[in-house]
Amino acid sequence: MSNLFRSNGVTEYLDTDFRMALDDILQKRNVRSVLLFTGGSSYDRSRARDYFEQMASRVSVTRYSGFGTNPSHEALVAALEQLKGAHVDMIIAVGGGSVMDFAKLVAIYLENPQALDAGFPDISGLPVAAPITAVPTTAGSGSEATHFAVMYRDGSKYSLASPQLQPAYVVVDPELTTGMSAAQTATSGMDALCQAMESLWARNATARSMEYARHAITLILPHLEQFCHHPDSKSRRAMALGAFFAGKAINISKTTGPHAMSYYLTDHLGVPHGEAVAMNMEFFIRKNLPVVSKNVRRDFFTLFEVSDADALAGGISRLKKNMGLRMDVSEAGLTSRSSLKKYLDSINEERMGNNPARISTSELFDVYYRNINGYRK
Repeated sequence: MSNLFRSNGVTEYLDTDFRMALDDILQKRNVRSVLLFTGGSSYDRSRARDYFEQMASRVSVTRYSGFGTNPSHEALVAALEQLKGAHVDMIIAVGGGSVMDFAKLVAIYLENPQALDAGFPDISGLPVAAPITAVPTTAGSGSEATHFAVMYRDGSKYSLASPQLQPAYVVVDPELTTGMSAAQTATSGMDALCQAMESLWARNATARSMEYARHAITLILPHLEQFCHHPDSKSRRAMALGAFFAGKAINISKTTGPHAMSYYLTDHLGVPHGEAVAMNMEFFIRKNLPVVSKNVRRDFFTLFEVSDADALAGGISRLKKNMGLRMDVSEAGLTSRSSLKKYLDSINEERMGNNPARISTSELFDVYYRNINGYRK
């Protein structure tokens, strides 16, 4: 099959018709039973629905949906109870990042329920119930390319990691993004761009992750606004592939400061994830670029066609404004000392530790509070 690649044990069907790719996977794996995870109305409006309804005539398909935007512990427990004892040959996730994350969580804990009962121990050696096939219908999260899954419990975010959580098969069909609204394309697209930027400057970056990150930026940057306002086949293709390569980049390097400061905004204030990440990008651009290597700094200036950090930060600000995104945390409602302190106390230390510039909570408070009504330079 054309556009088929294999990388570190993962089979990738890129820029191809999802129906042909899935037919190929099901045939090669001799699949007879599928556990299908989807979103709600977006799935019902998509071409994928017709395909799986037809598939049900030859393969047993159990569809599971209705678990919410951000995977929660409560939703996971309910799914495991309902699916207890199920035998499946393949787990397929068709949707955005939340759908793929939830499918990963069910895959690991359906096979190992005792691990969930024990809290959140190291799951890296645990098997999944069945191989996972990820079919993204958004261009942003990159979850199809990572070995991570996010879960929220009691107001806290947990990031689980295991080689087994990485999908065995990835199918990227740009035409499946046609159901996205302008707001979804803006927030998802910014998430992908921020992931690639963070991966490029991350402390854990490698030559391979930097290669993926640069490729993602070259795909995303020229097409993001077009994809948001007037999507066409060219911008859909660029964004779908760009998001995938951004996911491959952070799968190696992980994310940094902007992501570390995003989770509270999403979980407590309802800010869409990509928009939450982007709220702090200008601050981190100005803090990080002076401390990264000359080569990385040159990469940023070349990719974004700017001459300094201020110009790069200004470009990100203009991009957010042009796509109708909120500019900073004050627009999310953080306008008092107490709300800002609670926000900064929630920072994900693991992600912040991967940030190239060392920034203390007290420094963040001073900068953000002093400029609480718009800290952009």
